[in-house]
Formats: sequence, C-alpha cells, structure tokens
Amino acid sequence: MLSLANNDVKVNALNTNVIDLIEIVATKIGWQFFRTGDSEISVILTSENVEYHLLVEMRQEVYEALYFSCDVDIEIQNDQYQNGAIAIVKANEHSWLGHFDIISTNNHIMYSLTIPFASSFNFDEINVESILTIILDECSRFQQYFSMAINSNDVMSDLSINTLFFEALGEA
Repeated sequence: MLSLANNDVKVNALNTNVIDLIEIVATKIGWQFFRTGDSEISVILTSENVEYHLLVEMRQEVYEALYFSCDVDIEIQNDQYQNGAIAIVKANEHSWLGHFDIISTNNHIMYSLTIPFASSFNFDEINVESILTIILDECSRFQQYFSMAINSNDVMSDLSINTLFFEALGEA
C-alpha cells in the first residue's frame, strides 16, 4: 500500500516486499535502478563522483535470504592478484558489516552482504536506506585502500592499514 503525504512516499511494510522498498528508497534518493522482477533489483549507488553497481536478490530456495552484491569497480590484474588477495583479507578484518571478495570470472572486487531469514526482519524505508548507505560507505571507505594496496610494489603493513582506517571520532 503506497500513499503520498507531504511529497514523501509512505509504505506499509507488511504489504510491501523488500525489493519494492529498495525501489522506493532509490527513487527517493535519486539513484537509478533496473527492476528485473519481484525478487531482484539493480541499483546504481552514487556518492559525489563515484558510482557502484549493486545487485539485490531475494532468494527462497532453502531459506529466505536477502543478498546484496556491490561491484567496487576495481579489477585486479593477474600480476597483482597476490597483493589483491592479501588486501581483501586485511580489508575484511576492518569491514563493519559484510565482506569483500574477488570474483573469479573477471577479477573484480565485490562487496557482499547477506541477511538470512529476511522475513523475520522489519524492513521499512528507514532500515532499507540505512542498509544501502552502509553498503555505499563500505565500498567508498575501502576503494582507495584497494587501489593503493594492489598497485603497491610492497605489501602494506598492518600498521599502515590500521592508520588508514583509524577512526578519530570521540578522540580528544
């Protein structure tokens, strides 16, 4: 059930599936999307001058799960694969939610997040927007790190990675 109030889209989450909610949030934020069916949507997450392609799928084969897969837009060359694999492992140690991986077919770095038993979660516009923002933030947060680590002749030390991801919030 959709109703317009004060130019905002209001959704009754009980009658709307999460893919519909993602479409509504993408429209509200101004992100482009392509809806392939009731259980899948592709969204172009944008922030400043960066675009990430996100695929969201609702699967119900064995159990219900919501899969998010976002292309970080970095391709690892074969001669840089070892640095890329090490960078992925170290990035996953610093990732807040989800994980990074290298796709074997094209050596692209992907960010993945899975929410199992998705029907037990309260998906509403606020929660969906928060999830999409977290995915965008994680991709943006690590994209520069991957570029530096992969293109470096030396493997980045743990100290340099910790310094790169040091959070100064609340520090005096």
